[in-house]
Amino acid sequence: FDQGFAWFLNLSITWGIGFAVLPHIWQRWYAADSLKTVYRSSWIVGVVSWALCLPIFFIGLAAHVLLPELTADQSDALFPLLMSRYLPTLGMFVVPAAFAAAMSTVDSMLLSISSSVENDVYARLRPGASDAQRARVGKRFVLVFAALLMAFAISDIGRSYIVPIGNASGSLALVLVPPLLGPLYWPRGTRAGAVAALAGGSAFVLVTLI
Repeated sequence: FDQGFAWFLNLSITWGIGFAVLPHIWQRWYAADSLKTVYRSSWIVGVVSWALCLPIFFIGLAAHVLLPELTADQSDALFPLLMSRYLPTLGMFVVPAAFAAAMSTVDSMLLSISSSVENDVYARLRPGASDAQRARVGKRFVLVFAALLMAFAISDIGRSYIVPIGNASGSLALVLVPPLLGPLYWPRGTRAGAVAALAGGSAFVLVTLI
């Protein structure tokens, strides 16, 4: 395989499967009112995700032709540059919309992490805590964690690593598949086995990436 195609194939497989088990996505499966809704959502998400990702391929192809001076390190500026140079009027609407979509995704991630800290960590440390106390802890965690993320993103190190970290998250999400889906299909699975699969898979991904 050509290195570029191999990278694209790897990204498609890891994100294609890992996307459904990302914490902020996985939690939404529990909101279904019936098994029929889960089935319907499964194939709709697959079709819609493919339809949404397809234009990204053509945007990258257009930038490769129209912006040949753009280097790989500047790939995060690809879309704004393309809009400002060739479709400035449309860019006035598209770029803010893309930013709003990104903020919506970050919001979902923060809420997911907050609920995990609130229910899986704090509630176990303080079993007698009221709902109001747990909610207060979750809100404070969101503020602190979001501030740390923002500081990291605007730092020199963060700007260099934020794209590789985003790419790696698909592979790390894939590690969640065995402990999440295993209990549904393998009755002999244990909690220790799920933890071992999660820890071992995460270590393998990190070692191979480094």
